[in-house]
Amino acid sequence: MSAIEEIKQKLDIVEYIGQFVTLKKVGRNFHALCPFHSEKSPSFVVSPERQLWHCFGACGEGGDVIKFVMEWENCTFGEALHILAPLANVKLDEISVNDQVWDERIKMLQVTALAADFFHYIFTQHRIGEAARRYVASRQVSASTIKAFRVGYAPDSWDSLSKFLRAKKIRNDVIVQTGLGTMGKHSAVYDRFRGRIMFPLTDTRGAIMGFSGRILNTKDKEAKYINTPETPLYHKRETLFGIEQASLAIRTKEEVIIMEGEFDVMMAHQFGYTQSVGIKGTALTTEQIHLLKRLTHTFIFCLDMDKAGTEAIKRGIERSQEYDLSLYVMRLSGGKDPADLLTSDPSAFKRAYKEKVSIYDFLLETSVARHDVTKVYGQKEVIDELAPVITTITNPVVYEFFIKKTAQATGTDIATLKDAIRIYRRTQRKKTPSTKLNTPAAHEHMAEDYAIALIVQSPQPAETIDIALEYLDFDSFTQPATGELIKELKAYLTNHESFPTGDAYISNPSLRPLFNRAFLIRVPLDSTRINTELKKIALTLKKQMLHKRIQDSPSSEETKKLVTALRSVEKELSVV
Repeated sequence: MSAIEEIKQKLDIVEYIGQFVTLKKVGRNFHALCPFHSEKSPSFVVSPERQLWHCFGACGEGGDVIKFVMEWENCTFGEALHILAPLANVKLDEISVNDQVWDERIKMLQVTALAADFFHYIFTQHRIGEAARRYVASRQVSASTIKAFRVGYAPDSWDSLSKFLRAKKIRNDVIVQTGLGTMGKHSAVYDRFRGRIMFPLTDTRGAIMGFSGRILNTKDKEAKYINTPETPLYHKRETLFGIEQASLAIRTKEEVIIMEGEFDVMMAHQFGYTQSVGIKGTALTTEQIHLLKRLTHTFIFCLDMDKAGTEAIKRGIERSQEYDLSLYVMRLSGGKDPADLLTSDPSAFKRAYKEKVSIYDFLLETSVARHDVTKVYGQKEVIDELAPVITTITNPVVYEFFIKKTAQATGTDIATLKDAIRIYRRTQRKKTPSTKLNTPAAHEHMAEDYAIALIVQSPQPAETIDIALEYLDFDSFTQPATGELIKELKAYLTNHESFPTGDAYISNPSLRPLFNRAFLIRVPLDSTRINTELKKIALTLKKQMLHKRIQDSPSSEETKKLVTALRSVEKELSVV
């Protein structure tokens, strides 16, 4: 048995996925809201018998436990194996994982790790880092915090890092690929980060994806902060500063404090708020929400209390609503940012944390404070500001509560406020075409998938498949793969009574996903109901096929025969 098969055999897929997703037993399978897209009704199904999962909703993803890790961790096949192998107590030393993306990723991660060590050494031990050390000390960052976050310094020279990496036998093209260098004239490589305090940007497991660099000499006419450019490793929209250090605390405390910059996050950890992360700006991205919601559903915004911060909070609502999160805001006193308040008045920060308010209360309070709600135009301004927020609220309890609070704060009648919201929603509604699959072909595809599910899950599959073939032949299906798979299943059942675990006996590998997915569709449990359901589907598909043939009939005589056949099918269908 290969190490890959051993991993899949030793790890129970329900137990593993259940660590991250709330699963509910429905029949022989487990159902949940899909963790890979937003939805209200569960379409994510896990089969303990087949050790497979599939989403029957918008994303349509599916596979085994390895594929789940690849999707969940956004990693390659090789990375997924290295994550799962220790859990299954399986050694990967004896196998060769044929994954070029994984191999390339490992090489790049080795380079970023070397760069982090170089920056950290310069900052902590070399005389070149003395000015950087003084500045960080002036921000009251402790030695233990510096070590925990691996703070570093990039020398103010053109090629210090590049020379160091080349001495480690790292090629110039790899230095450029990782975003640590830029290619100049005559193929010379120059350091991207120069004269900057360096902050490694990691994933939850501590792998360094990129860096953020703060200019040390603010007199230089350069950007205060620069990040690694987009690379195969680093994607700004997916990155959260401090996520490695905070992930355990986020799970334990069941909340995350969302801050803006590196010093905010480091000082928060230093003062015990270890569930804090930095979004590297004021805009919380959809990708960051997706990452954080794996750890908690309670988000606490702790951003600067200026206009930009308030707008960021509003955007956070818009992007977070579809995930049904609990959103709060910490109101920091004195207009200070989190790092400054923590160092100057930690008790005030603690008070802001304890007295955090719901995000809706915060927006209502700030809007009312800006306008005179004793006058009609002041009321209008508040309602106009809050209407975009109210229309994003999908939870009916939260919606009604906020409507009442807004009406009370503005002195507006609830019915009148709801009318105003309805008018706003109507004027803002985008006329986009429906994405729902309501076409006849879509319904036929669903019926064919259900037919296969009835066959493979039947206690007597040989009898069940014959019912389908009594009315349809292998070429009658709208999806060619359906007919091909049923042909394979029929051939297999000639010498077998049922379908064992696995799919190796399906000779065409392209048909295996369709076969495996069929075990995740819910069907009746007894043979009689299964056979009745399949007869209905077979007759319905035959009816639809006859309708199409009548439309395309080349002669009246042929049409007459088809109409007679159609009436016979309709009669039989009416009594099933």
